[in-house]
Amino acid sequence: MSSAYAFQSGGPNTTVNLAVTASSGNVAAKNGSTSSLRIVNSGANTVFIEISTAAQTASLTTSMPMLPNSVEVFNAPWEAVVSAIAGATGNTLYITPGDGL
Repeated sequence: MSSAYAFQSGGPNTTVNLAVTASSGNVAAKNGSTSSLRIVNSGANTVFIEISTAAQTASLTTSMPMLPNSVEVFNAPWEAVVSAIAGATGNTLYITPGDGL
């Protein structure tokens, strides 16, 4: 469960990125004992994401939307994989493991 304090990165050089296209893609987002993921959607499109312990197929109709140019923090399993899709190319997700809100 996330702690009730501001988000803190899980360490140096822990951010991974995922170029989001019209096909579902995924990236292993963390390894270790952190409880949260901070995800930045950098781009002009809504991106639809799934967070799980294994690669999933993200969907434009049933996955969780992230609005363009937004930042969200999610509770996540220790061995998280983020899957994402968008209606068009041009977005990048920056995913940082850590703790907090």
